[in-house]
Amino acid sequence: MSNYFLVFGIVLAVLLNIIACFRVFKADYFYKHQKIFQIILIWLIPFIASIGVILFLSNENNPSKKLTEFGGGANDSIGGAADD
Repeated sequence: MSNYFLVFGIVLAVLLNIIACFRVFKADYFYKHQKIFQIILIWLIPFIASIGVILFLSNENNPSKKLTEFGGGANDSIGGAADD
């Protein structure tokens, strides 16, 4: 029974690595040497690196999320009056 879990884990890791490598290969965000490093990292740290890369590229490729602006613009509370 434990052999089935081991085989399932290995197959899952290989499938995630293949998907992540394909996504890195097709991404325009990385230079060639960065893509090579990402692929090496994916295969050295199977689950964590492949899931991390897939999530990162999914968030980068999703333009529908609007960025919220941090801060409120000009700050008049630094000691001077706004009417001056």
